[in-house]
Amino acid sequence: MKRLIIERLTVSDLKTIIGEAIAQGLKQRLSEDEFFNVEQASQYLKMPVTTLYDYTSNKKIPFHKKGKKLHFSKHELNAWMKSKNKQGGDYE
Repeated sequence: MKRLIIERLTVSDLKTIIGEAIAQGLKQRLSEDEFFNVEQASQYLKMPVTTLYDYTSNKKIPFHKKGKKLHFSKHELNAWMKSKNKQGGDYE
């Protein structure tokens, strides 16, 4: 890591620089979404794989399909779980 010596920088300037760095880091993190395979999504959601397959076949849960493989975005699963909790707590 490079060392940087900063002189004549106001507190306000430093706050701005730090704020921009944090915002950029958060933006980058959101764009680098984590994806799960079926087994990982099953563990993450604490539901049987068979239920997960049923949900995907009935389009009850967000998923992505590449070839024959299913992939689940962690970000989309979190949003899906939050929406289901608001609707009454059950995932069905």
